[in-house]
Amino acid sequence: MVLVETERLFIRQWVPDDWKRFRPLGTDPRVLEYLTTEPWSDERIQQFINKGIEVAKTRGWILWPVIHREDAELIGFCGFGDGFPPDVEIGWRLLPEYWGRGLATEAAKAVMQYGFETFRFNRLISVTHHANRRSIRVMEKLGMTFEKSFTYKETQVVCYAKTNPSGAARGYREDLAYIHDAGFGDLARSAASFLIDELHRSAMDHGLVIDLGCGSGILSEHLAAGGYDVMGIDLSAALIELARKSVPSGQFRVESLLTAELPPCIAVAAVGECVNYLFDDRHSLAGVRQVLARAFAALVPGGLLLFDVSEPGRASGSASKAHREGEDWAVLVAIEEDEQQQLLTRHITSFRKVGESYRRDHEVHRLRLLPRAQVLSWLRDIGFQVKTLDAYGSTPFAAGHVGFLARKPR
Repeated sequence: MVLVETERLFIRQWVPDDWKRFRPLGTDPRVLEYLTTEPWSDERIQQFINKGIEVAKTRGWILWPVIHREDAELIGFCGFGDGFPPDVEIGWRLLPEYWGRGLATEAAKAVMQYGFETFRFNRLISVTHHANRRSIRVMEKLGMTFEKSFTYKETQVVCYAKTNPSGAARGYREDLAYIHDAGFGDLARSAASFLIDELHRSAMDHGLVIDLGCGSGILSEHLAAGGYDVMGIDLSAALIELARKSVPSGQFRVESLLTAELPPCIAVAAVGECVNYLFDDRHSLAGVRQVLARAFAALVPGGLLLFDVSEPGRASGSASKAHREGEDWAVLVAIEEDEQQQLLTRHITSFRKVGESYRRDHEVHRLRLLPRAQVLSWLRDIGFQVKTLDAYGSTPFAAGHVGFLARKPR
């Protein structure tokens, strides 16, 4: 199956027999000069190709074989890897006899565009040995800019990066936003009922509630129906559009919760792992702590902060693949947890009925996992009185998912 075509090349999926032509890419000293790897055995080459075939069926993006049109030969590979999470890396490797013709740039430019348009990557990086001028020149021709140098496997390397020029890479685009609203609102509904009960116990029957990561406005809608004013903040324009339709009386802003200024309020909610998501490139542990501190500053004495996070172990005990469907939609999810980096990745393929056919889209959501002990420490240091939750009312959390109810002292 051909994925990308250029004037002199095309990119396709792997087939098992490709391993023989691949061999020089894994053994030629000229190819391996700047790579932190030993020559590849035939077994390792076959494992690489077989893994690529399987991963392409689920995640979609891999390092694909590059075929030279003129002689129909496999001359290298180009595509995407996940060796430096949470970033996606674009990489390439060609046989020496095809160097010096601009083929690496031709392949990488087409593949980069394919990645930005098809997989909606927010940004791409490329990493190479600091002395590998050939690869660095390709990065510069791709419009990538130097970001940093660091040590990787005892080797000094440089990292170049480029942001998606269309700005279309943020999570929850139109179709997934619709699906999330239609089929994944139970947690928000349960959290809304729980929060309203807690506010009533605190004799707070009216006032402003801020809904961070408000999604399609499900929690805000319930709070507004309960007599509260609501303000919702989310980075997804598609979700905010749905929220505005659901809650005409609410205030909704397309904005990152990492930087949003919060007005005085009686409660702040951040439901559905929203502080974990890496949609904003500025996400960091310090940034999450600052969100909690800004919530504390905005709350009136006795005000409540209700939120939940994914922590390490979120993927343990759950299927690495999941499937759900509704009347006019279906979604497939492949889940990976990197225990060392404390990152969770969800590869989400959606199908939404439009007219008589189904439209396919693909999103990659990455979450930084936050240990509950760290979150508790932050909350207490900030000044909250806090308890952990294993459910919102009668809706329990899955493994590796924990809630927090924090109160600003009166």
